[in-house]
Amino acid sequence: MSRRQLIPRKYRKRIIGILTAVLGSIFLLDGLLLWTDPLGAVAYSHSTVSFIMNTVPDETGYRLNAGEHYFHYYTMTIDEDGYRVVPDTDHDADCTIAMIGDSVTMGIGVDDAETWVNLVARDIPDVRLINTARSDYAVQDVYQLMQTTPADGYIWLMIENDVVDEYVFRSLIPNQNPYLPATRLYLERLRSRLSFGNVREVDAEGQRSTDFDNYWDFSDRILSNDNVFGFAFETGAVSRETAERYDNVVSIPHFGESISTIDFHPSVVGHQNIANSVADDIESFVDGICAT
Repeated sequence: MSRRQLIPRKYRKRIIGILTAVLGSIFLLDGLLLWTDPLGAVAYSHSTVSFIMNTVPDETGYRLNAGEHYFHYYTMTIDEDGYRVVPDTDHDADCTIAMIGDSVTMGIGVDDAETWVNLVARDIPDVRLINTARSDYAVQDVYQLMQTTPADGYIWLMIENDVVDEYVFRSLIPNQNPYLPATRLYLERLRSRLSFGNVREVDAEGQRSTDFDNYWDFSDRILSNDNVFGFAFETGAVSRETAERYDNVVSIPHFGESISTIDFHPSVVGHQNIANSVADDIESFVDGICAT
């Protein structure tokens, strides 16, 4: 007797109907998660993948290809020098100030005109601001940016993860599972939330370790220059200590609003908050640098 004969026709139809309903519900759920993306997991994943696929190595670690890049929910324009475009700066000004730093200064998650760097540029005419910052860079990478970027002055917005090991370029092809991508991303998010007690060592394989001696060494190299000014968020222990150690570093409030619960970079409002916090100090610094 065949298997088809073991299951009566009416039960076979019911089983097929149930399986069809279950599979349809799963694909419907994935479509809803993909479309609504309530936590921002899909947007963050797609943007990260697109970012990685557009990077090439250079003398400081990496750079994005020149041109306009669309990262799911924002657009980033890179000039021929590898810097993020600052649309509202005075490109013909005689005095140049370079912004050095990582993803918060680069402006991951917002359009070119919405970065705090561009917002500050609007308030300081007759000065050229260049945004040299690159996502994932630590203190020694920021130092390299400074060394390879000719400018009259430099402004560094530091954050807590500047203490990690230097960036090492790896040609990565992200592991994107084509099956139920949104569901997979949200299950990974749930699993990470449920396993929060299992903290891996910071120097485990594949993780960038912290080196505080190295951080202070390179901070000294950067901030010992008269033409460098720094900002540090008052919410971080390392940032607060940096502001206490150096006279040319000012402590500012945290930006307050992030892009999503997945992506902790500042939102459009977050960038506005940073710009409002640093505007007066930057104007004073620029007046001193560019007047000489």
